Amino acid sequence: VFIYWFEKNNFSMNYLANSYLSDGGGMRFRSVKKEHLVNGVVLRDYINYKPQKDIDLVAIDEAFNAGELDKVSEIELKNIAITLQ
Repeated sequence: VFIYWFEKNNFSMNYLANSYLSDGGGMRFRSVKKEHLVNGVVLRDYINYKPQKDIDLVAIDEAFNAGELDKVSEIELKNIAITLQ
């Protein structure tokens, strides 16, 4: 299950969350760290968080705003190359 949050003014997606069942299951919340514009394509680096306690996925944004998520990792794109054909 995925949830996306879009900016009302420019329709950019600054946050996303998902739940998963593999490896015992869980959920993650990602916030944009940096945006890359390469050959007209927007790509983003993210900070990856997980809840400190068992919560409902639809409330994960409230947990983020309350500082109740732990940073798991950072997803950073490097050496990006896009070839248009």
